Amino acid sequence: MPGAGVTASWVRVLNPRTDFRSMAEAQRGARLSSLSLLLLLLSVVPSSLWMFANPNWMTDYMASVTAAQGASAEGLKVQAAFFEGVMPSLVIGGLFFNALLFGGVAFSQWKLATRTIPIILLAWLGYTLLMMPVRLAMPAELRPDLPAWISALSLVATVLCIGLNIAALRGAQAFHRLRQIP
Repeated sequence: MPGAGVTASWVRVLNPRTDFRSMAEAQRGARLSSLSLLLLLLSVVPSSLWMFANPNWMTDYMASVTAAQGASAEGLKVQAAFFEGVMPSLVIGGLFFNALLFGGVAFSQWKLATRTIPIILLAWLGYTLLMMPVRLAMPAELRPDLPAWISALSLVATVLCIGLNIAALRGAQAFHRLRQIP
């Protein structure tokens, strides 16, 4: 079967007990961080499309938060008008910004196979994972009322990306070590 060896080597670098046999294999492991960034970007697209299709979601959410803080009726109207006009641009702009940022970092990791990017991503993803239950513990009027599938997609993508970045960090460390050997 063509490509079976390549697929097997990618699967092999995911194994936490694997000792990297060559620089190419260690580099392949380090590149898993690039794949995790692509997965993160793909996980943001459905929720962004949902927010774009439901522009009143942010207006309603901000109105409930502002009302809970005791804002005036006039302030709520101004805020609602602002978000109705800006929300579609914010969603599309945010998606575009994420694509540029994640794409740029993924490209850098693919080319350089550094240890820094997996470490930063592990810290960020760990924080994201820790904050998920905190969001659920917030009072209902302050918590964004997102559909359950968005939260589930975010949780699954975060856990998968943590696993990919742990493997990427191992690969990057091995790649760095193997590059130092004369």
